[in-house]
Amino acid sequence: MSSPTLPSDVARRSLAREHGLLTAPRIGARAAHGGPARSRGSALHPVPCASEAPDAHRWAGLVEYAVRLAGRLDDLAQVRHVLATVECDCAPGASGCVRHVLHDILHTSDPCSDTGLAMGLTVRRPWASLLLVSSQIGGKNVENRTDSTDYRGPVLIYGGTRIDQAGIELGQRLGMREMSFHCDQQGWLGASVLVDVHRAQGCCAPWGTTPFNPGQPKYHWVFESPARLAARPWHDNAKGFDRLRPVSWSALVSRKAARHARLQGDTGASR
Repeated sequence: MSSPTLPSDVARRSLAREHGLLTAPRIGARAAHGGPARSRGSALHPVPCASEAPDAHRWAGLVEYAVRLAGRLDDLAQVRHVLATVECDCAPGASGCVRHVLHDILHTSDPCSDTGLAMGLTVRRPWASLLLVSSQIGGKNVENRTDSTDYRGPVLIYGGTRIDQAGIELGQRLGMREMSFHCDQQGWLGASVLVDVHRAQGCCAPWGTTPFNPGQPKYHWVFESPARLAARPWHDNAKGFDRLRPVSWSALVSRKAARHARLQGDTGASR
C-alpha cells in the first residue's frame, strides 16, 4: 500500500485529471458540461491561456504546466519557439499567463530576481513539503503566518534550512508517513496556488492554528492544486528569503537544463 504522503505517479495523475490540471485545449478552459476541458494531446504541449476561465482553474493549470515543463529537456529546447508562437489574450500583468513561465526560463536565470514573473515563499521544513501533498490525501493546505497579503495566484515553494519539530509531531499525529522524507526536502520543491488569506479564528483544522498571543494576529494562507517537482533543481548559492516576494519561474528548472533551453533556442533561431 502506497504512503498517503507520497502518492504514486498514477495516483497523482489521476488526481490531476480529476481537477483538470492535465492537458487542456487552453489553460483553465472549461468544457461544455461545465468541468475543466481535457484533450488527448501531450500533457506538456504548450497551450494558450483561457482568460475567461475562473482564476483558480487558470492558476492550477499554469502550476501543473510549469512543473511538468521543468523536467523535460526536449520541451525546454522548444521554449523560444513556443514563446514566439503561443496565442494568448491575457491582460498585461495577469498572474496566470503561460508566457510568464516561458519568458522567465529564457531571460531570468536568477531564481530570486526581482524582475521574475512569479511569486515565491520560503517555508520551514517539513511544512514546505507537506504543502505539496494534495489535501485530498491528507496533505497540508494551510500555512500559518503572522503577515497577510492581497496576492492570489501561483506561489513557488522553497524549503528553508530550519526544521520545525512541531511539524514533525503534528504530521505523525495525523498519520502522515515518510516524515523523514518531508524533513529532507530543502530548496525549490514545486508550486501551489494561494487562493485565500484570512484571520485565524479557530478555523481550518487540522493544519490551521490559532494565535498563542492574542495581541499578535495570525493569518491562514490557504493553498490548493499543488504540483511537486520530480527532482529538486540545484542552484548555486540558493537560500531562503523573508515573506512573499517576486521570483523567477526558472527556479523550478536546474541551471543546466535552463542553459540547455537557451542554447537550443539560440541555435534554432539562427538556422
